[in-house]
Amino acid sequence: MNQILKKACRYVRNTNGGATSGDFIDDHSPVGHQIWRDLTVAGLVRVDNAGRIFITDAGASLLEEKTIGDMDDCPSCGGMRQ
Repeated sequence: MNQILKKACRYVRNTNGGATSGDFIDDHSPVGHQIWRDLTVAGLVRVDNAGRIFITDAGASLLEEKTIGDMDDCPSCGGMRQ
């Protein structure tokens, strides 16, 4: 899966329901619309009735995957997250 989508899922998870799709798009300008479309098409995010955004189970699973470029377990960088 694309590292950009993984970072975008991390962003959505970290908002903990405190953001809308409009917030996401603005925060990821100028490519926010494209990333949001990719997230929704892949089923990685959902919007509740109040317009707040959340990751889906698929989005949470993506965040659990270890991929090249992840820094979660990087000894040389102190295990810092991107």
